[in-house]
Amino acid sequence: MHLGEALVEPYCQGSLLRLPDDRALFANPTSTRRERLTVRLSTDRCRTWPVTRMLHAGPSAYSDLALGADGVVCCLYERGDTHPYEKITLGRFRPDWLT
Repeated sequence: MHLGEALVEPYCQGSLLRLPDDRALFANPTSTRRERLTVRLSTDRCRTWPVTRMLHAGPSAYSDLALGADGVVCCLYERGDTHPYEKITLGRFRPDWLT
């Protein structure tokens, strides 16, 4: 599968995070427009992204992922109800939330 088919990107900054157990997370708006901020999980060094979970269904834009010392993943991202730049939100979740 071509990478572009697996990771739809509307020319917007996404974020990639490698977890200590060698899994990887990728967050970005998953459409050709800036909407549907989604986190994806890869267990094979970013070759495939079979697991996805949406953080925000509406307009969204730039995101950044970070891993806390307690194992909680933080995703800071832009989102809104009608435009992607209305709010900045911090989502927090454990990696097992994705599965």
